[in-house]
Amino acid sequence: MVKKFYTFLFVFLSFVCVFIFVSGCSSNAIKKSNLTISAAASLTESLNKIVGSFEKEHPNIKINVNYGASGALR
Repeated sequence: MVKKFYTFLFVFLSFVCVFIFVSGCSSNAIKKSNLTISAAASLTESLNKIVGSFEKEHPNIKINVNYGASGALR
C-alpha cells in the first residue's frame, strides 16, 4: 500500500515538474501593438507630447493619431 502511494506521488510530481518546465519554455514573445486615437486638430501639440512620452515608456505599443475637425471624427 505504501509503495503504491509513493509510486503515485512520484508520477504526480513528475507531471507537475514537466508542466512547469514546458510552460517556462513558451515562445510567446512580446508583440508590438497598434493603437489608433482620433482627436480634434486643436489637440495636436499637446497630444504629440503625450504620445511621445507614452511610447518611450511602452516601446511595444505604437500610437497612430488622426487629427481632424471635431464634427468629422467618428
